[in-house]
Amino acid sequence: MLLNIIREVRINVAATDLVLFLARVFDMDGLNLNTKYVKAFYIPKGEAVEIYSTTMHFAPCKVSDFGFKCVVVLPKETNTPIIKSGEGIGEERLLFMKNKWIIAHGDRQDLIEREPIEGLWVLIMN
Repeated sequence: MLLNIIREVRINVAATDLVLFLARVFDMDGLNLNTKYVKAFYIPKGEAVEIYSTTMHFAPCKVSDFGFKCVVVLPKETNTPIIKSGEGIGEERLLFMKNKWIIAHGDRQDLIEREPIEGLWVLIMN
């Protein structure tokens, strides 16, 4: 599992039925999150959902074999490249793109080893 945090409000509009996995930043223990705090929410086609800046989320998940479609409205320049100098301290270690922090389960080596997240500090979610 991989969760990301965007420190601004964003809007997801379901173009098909989908499921969002969400957790509150407040439930983190330091830089770790126990997966018992991750909750699934069914979002029907046509619904718009405001996701607060205090919410972590996973990419939407399909509920049928046809996949999913979702429009995501983000603040300008979110998810644009950043220049990192070193590994950072504290939550800076989670910074992945502009305005985007990521945590990943240690079992997701496929995600951790991908070029875009090479050097990402991996957090173990129990």
